[in-house]
Amino acid sequence: MSREAIEDYWNYACDILRYMYTENMLEKEEILLRVLKICEAIKPGEEYKLRQILPILLVYISDYVRNTLHSRRLAFFASQMIYWIEVEMTEEQNREKNESAIATKDKLNNNLEYERRYDTLTWGLNSIIHMVTMYCPSALVWYDPGDMRNHPGSPLDILPQAPSQMMIPPSAAKFYNGEEEYLQYLRQHERMISKRSTAVENKWSRYTSKDSLTSAVITKVVDIIRVLDRAAQTIRNADSSVTHPLKPIYDAIFKLGNIETSSIIGTLCDWAVNSKRYGSFRAILIAKLLAQRQEEIDFQEPNRKSSVPVFQSELFTYLHESAPYSEKTEAFHHLICLFGEFIRHDCFSHSMYISSLISRGIRTDITSHSNPGMLIIL
Repeated sequence: MSREAIEDYWNYACDILRYMYTENMLEKEEILLRVLKICEAIKPGEEYKLRQILPILLVYISDYVRNTLHSRRLAFFASQMIYWIEVEMTEEQNREKNESAIATKDKLNNNLEYERRYDTLTWGLNSIIHMVTMYCPSALVWYDPGDMRNHPGSPLDILPQAPSQMMIPPSAAKFYNGEEEYLQYLRQHERMISKRSTAVENKWSRYTSKDSLTSAVITKVVDIIRVLDRAAQTIRNADSSVTHPLKPIYDAIFKLGNIETSSIIGTLCDWAVNSKRYGSFRAILIAKLLAQRQEEIDFQEPNRKSSVPVFQSELFTYLHESAPYSEKTEAFHHLICLFGEFIRHDCFSHSMYISSLISRGIRTDITSHSNPGMLIIL
């Protein structure tokens, strides 16, 4: 079968795919992922494959930029192809130049033909980078996922120049009242990406602040959240022969840096009840970590009253000041599970909690209290 016939079948299949996709006859997420996998399998230098897949990407780009992970993968692909065209291909052409003055005219013609040949590819790839920059800038923010397979860094690291310095597709500026407004909008998002990337690299800490204590607390809290977010993977990857699989998590939270206990307790509780985090194991994990910390403190301070849980005061304060109070929210249900685990692990005393409420005169005015989250144990 000739190449022309194959291209006709390909175009026909793409038209059918687009129609079925538009009419919701296919699972859109699967189509987007499948196209992404095809893109990531294309290597620099495979020009023919790139020319076939690029129009499909431009058709579905408006759906890709709705998902940060998809946009990030797509931006990495586009950046690699742009680098191949504008850097590697240019260097290769320069190496092949004949320094003979006789061939100067032929070389100029070849250069013009080369530029025209890759104009359509460059415009298409630039459009992808511009769309991601303006409509999903979080996909271009620099970050270190800790796993080299998850696209570390930023797609902008690969690009030979900033998005605002790239060729602008002829029709793109028409939607922004001219090229100048288009570039202004693009530069605005570039600055935001740069600012957020700097913040991520510094772990969102106010490292320039004169208050070094505040900076240290923020950095430690972010480190704790990072450790907790990776807790499930850490436990899963732990050797089955290890007696205490929680030890790496415990050491990273309680034995690195100086920070007030109340800040650590508040961070642990917030992570366990937050509806933006997932996993039914969170309440049990936090309860076990506090129980382990309590045992260590009891061992270090044998004269301490063992009848009073170590973190009773901090947990009471958390219920008063920070606990979610709306009973209809998912966070409130997580809060009930969390303090149920605290009671089971002897990290929180129900009777002392009731006594504290009564001694403060709160017990007599339960229904009118401004934060009913503190009364969940009742």
